[in-house]
Amino acid sequence: MLARFLIASRLLAPDAQEPPPAARRALAQACQSSDWDDLAANLLAARRTVAQCWHMTFGETLEID
Repeated sequence: MLARFLIASRLLAPDAQEPPPAARRALAQACQSSDWDDLAANLLAARRTVAQCWHMTFGETLEID
């Protein structure tokens, strides 16, 4: 999911800002999410998973929120 987001967001939000509504829908669809809010929740869950693995591997806590 993160790889899909990184690729699609480079195309649909090249300035790294929140995209306009039509691009949000396309980005959510590209990431297999039902809508923008679902995509945001999925991204947060993925970031938390990465942070947990990072902490288990390196003993460091990442700030994600």
